[in-house]
Amino acid sequence: MIAVDDRPGGAVPLLEHLTLVVYPFHSFVALNEFQGAVRALRGVTNTRVRRFYRGTLHLAVDYEDIIPLAERLQDLRGFRWQMVSENRQEIEMLLEDTGALMAAEGDG
Repeated sequence: MIAVDDRPGGAVPLLEHLTLVVYPFHSFVALNEFQGAVRALRGVTNTRVRRFYRGTLHLAVDYEDIIPLAERLQDLRGFRWQMVSENRQEIEMLLEDTGALMAAEGDG
């Protein structure tokens, strides 16, 4: 069987340039782990920290895939989160549990 992506005239990838607004972060270690997890998602071509202030990260993400980034974020590993809001330019995310990351920092 031919996959949808392999058919001539099949699904067209979306090209998105979004900002993820994510909070709360309690350390740069947690921020770096989150950025790495986002970079590992299929379709993510680039990430850049735009701002990090008082535990809130503004992460610019370049993304290209047939599945919208808002859906692809369901594949994010190592973080539990809730989507607070979403529009064409920005996705706001609330991290639910950063306790494991904070505990890991204390071990180092």
